[in-house]
Amino acid sequence: MLATLANFPGLLNLAVILLSVFVAVFLFWRAGRHELIDSELLLDTVIVAFIGGLAGGRLWDFIVRPDMYHFSLTRLIFFNAYPGIDFAGVLLGFCLAVFVFLRGRKVKFFEIFDLAVTAIAFGQSITFLGRFAISFLSPKKIDFPSFYFALGYFIIFWILKRFGKRKRHPGFFACFYLFAASLLEIAMFFVNNDKTTLGSVPYKLTLGIGLLVFSLVLWHTCSGRSLKADIKWVTAAVLLSVFKFKRTLVSVEESGNLARFVILSPYYLAKKILKIIKFIGSEIISGLHDFLVVLGVKKFR
Repeated sequence: MLATLANFPGLLNLAVILLSVFVAVFLFWRAGRHELIDSELLLDTVIVAFIGGLAGGRLWDFIVRPDMYHFSLTRLIFFNAYPGIDFAGVLLGFCLAVFVFLRGRKVKFFEIFDLAVTAIAFGQSITFLGRFAISFLSPKKIDFPSFYFALGYFIIFWILKRFGKRKRHPGFFACFYLFAASLLEIAMFFVNNDKTTLGSVPYKLTLGIGLLVFSLVLWHTCSGRSLKADIKWVTAAVLLSVFKFKRTLVSVEESGNLARFVILSPYYLAKKILKIIKFIGSEIISGLHDFLVVLGVKKFR
């Protein structure tokens, strides 16, 4: 009896993970069927993704936590004695396994990954919210970082649903998810105070920065933009700003315009804030409707 009570938070954590996986799979399947993707392909993708993600997450955890595994294959294999799985590895294993699988089926990878990231973000939100709730049963302090993670991933999910109203280029949603997740990881590093290191550098911070750089490069590649043209555009914008600043210093009319703008800036700022509040309010209401549509509570209008 005492052993069961001692393991109760662990069992609840497992139940929360299973629930989040089930909800994510359901949302992914629902989004796929909305795009008229074959149910068999969706189911096969889920199975491949599960195997790849599980293997990748375990191997990644084995690499980044040598202090626990001591590079022992026995400790790697036995989950029950040495539990641990890293989501970065889960995502990497998921992507590699699904990419190889879809390549064999001659299906574009981003056609599936763009649909999956919304479900993944919502599943992560449930997982972290569950951890936060379970922490109330622990004699240790309340796990507030998990609450912040849950809120962050729910916001990412909400934004992805709002972006989904318009057709985007392949890879847009996947890249946005990676970009937003990297920013969340970097921000939470200073709150979570994770002690895991890779050599002498913090693991979570390194992961967040690396993912941020990768997502930006991937986003630029998927958008089909030219790096040379973008560099020219940035250079031209910088030069125009310099010339405008120089003109402001030597022109009485431009100086007057600048002074008028500075004086009226509180008024302009108040108008902008009011517009932002109205926009956020309308987006929250629309987002709530979309959320209920995703869960099947309301019909699509």
